[in-house]
Amino acid sequence: MEKSYRFRIYPDEAQREQIEKTFECCRYVYNHFLAERIEAYKNGGGQVTRYEQSGRLTGLKREHEWLSEADARALQSALCDLERAYKDYYGRLKKGAKTGYPKYKSKRDRRGSYRTVGGGKIEVQPGKIKLMKLGYVECVTTREVTGRILSATVTKTAAGGYYVSVCCEEVEEPPYVKTGAAAGIEIGENGTLCTSEGGRYESQKGLEKTERRIKRAQKMLTRKPKGSKNREKARSRYARLHERLANQRKDALQKMTTAIAENHDIVAMRRHGDQMPWHEIARQLEYKCRWRGKTLLKTDGTAKINIAESDLR
Repeated sequence: MEKSYRFRIYPDEAQREQIEKTFECCRYVYNHFLAERIEAYKNGGGQVTRYEQSGRLTGLKREHEWLSEADARALQSALCDLERAYKDYYGRLKKGAKTGYPKYKSKRDRRGSYRTVGGGKIEVQPGKIKLMKLGYVECVTTREVTGRILSATVTKTAAGGYYVSVCCEEVEEPPYVKTGAAAGIEIGENGTLCTSEGGRYESQKGLEKTERRIKRAQKMLTRKPKGSKNREKARSRYARLHERLANQRKDALQKMTTAIAENHDIVAMRRHGDQMPWHEIARQLEYKCRWRGKTLLKTDGTAKINIAESDLR
């Protein structure tokens, strides 16, 4: 089974400079080969494959020597991301959905990410993680990483925080005890989840204080002159508060879905309309039930779900 672990990292000044450099190199490679694909299509040359562009990446690195300062695996991953963007684009077209063409990555985007592969070069130890071109980086390892490491993705948020996501395979989950319980759940528009047993889970509880601070920070931001240092400080504070609110919501959803998956052998979800919380809760319950050998049933608002007693054994 594959599993990912996400940790906060605190790179030093030299490591931050290397990370930012890798972000820029990956952005350049992505945009360069996206422009090549667009030009080939306009000239009637058909589609260009990732393997063709991978061969030309070596020549591009000779032309621009500064590209060699970045992790070579990260540059190859940028080509994989471009290939995936095209596959997703054509996949949506086949389904008849409205979709936009793959876009260039903006240099002004305060966020960034790159992925490096090769588990043998990635090492996780208590309080630190070893990454290509960075060495050991200070890391808040809140969980033990098990299984064989496949890749690591370094990301930077709009608030300036750095994170690493470690993807592993052959992860063994401990056996879970059957509870013999089944429950149907419904989700309100505000994210409140109610079970057929009378349980109630609040995914938006305790967020009022952060939301009030965001409103105050937004007012302070609008009062600062554009281009000033005070405006940049206010923008950074505003972004950090938004990141905090998003993390609080994610944490509440994770705890809620974990409790449901652990306490029930069968979970039946009833959907009413196109609710945004429903999609994320269903996604989390799907893999958490699969890990624990539980059953997840999904239906719309009109269908009935019958749970046989034999299903609980």
